[in-house]
Amino acid sequence: MAGTGFVALQGMSFAKSKGSNLKVRVPTSLSISVGPEMFYSGGPIVGPDGKTAAPVAYGYARFPTYTVLDQNGNQLKQGGWQVLELVEWTAFSSPPNKNPFTKTAAVGSDGTFFDIQALYSLTPPPPGPGVFYKGRQSLTILKPGQAYLVRTNCLDQEYNDVTITDTSTNLGNPCN
Repeated sequence: MAGTGFVALQGMSFAKSKGSNLKVRVPTSLSISVGPEMFYSGGPIVGPDGKTAAPVAYGYARFPTYTVLDQNGNQLKQGGWQVLELVEWTAFSSPPNKNPFTKTAAVGSDGTFFDIQALYSLTPPPPGPGVFYKGRQSLTILKPGQAYLVRTNCLDQEYNDVTITDTSTNLGNPCN
């Protein structure tokens, strides 16, 4: 086999090792780039994909970008995958609109996808001191016939910013 040593077969990636053995590369974890905090005073929240997430917002948003990594920490570039997000709110100052929250989105052929973390109101004023939502976020990569839980986060959405803490090594963390 000549070339790069990589071959794709029905949505799976393989890396050629010395000899004739192939090692299967599977989604194992995610890296994250949180990005800047954006503030809104009545304008729309528009995601990196150009789609409107909220037509009117008073508050803030961040757009974390995740990159799918294999078991060796290398970026997996593969099209046709999806990510399933599940957020279970564990503590809050007022009940959330939906608990748990689930969403499925496409993973780009470059192995990345973005999330929206926002705390806002539809009318002024924006959320103030004492307003918060805390929850456990699970991110699962979906491939045809397979699912890989690749990251769990504790989300701490306070009135003025969000903190995202990777708890993948402590799945029992109550996130509250």
